[in-house]
Amino acid sequence: QLEKGTANYLQALRQQNDGLVESAMINLIRMKYRYPDLDYSQIIDQLRFLARHGSNQSLRFLAYFTGLYLDDPETFGWLLQGDYEFVIDSEYLFEIVKE
Repeated sequence: QLEKGTANYLQALRQQNDGLVESAMINLIRMKYRYPDLDYSQIIDQLRFLARHGSNQSLRFLAYFTGLYLDDPETFGWLLQGDYEFVIDSEYLFEIVKE
């Protein structure tokens, strides 16, 4: 069931609707926090593509950040500080990182 969810997010990342793509990235951060052992390799590949070829600078940055987080969430321990609500509010997280 969860693998089907990752396939759906992968499909969302391939859409031309920036809002849908950004929403998928936010939800992927939440999903990684809750299900750290799933295989995110195809999603990370798509995020790398978006980081280079996304339609705008903000989307490219969010793709880069999300890919880094999915690949190695421990790197962001200093940022998340083990606060579950902080991860759930990924939109707030993106705002902090963009500043």
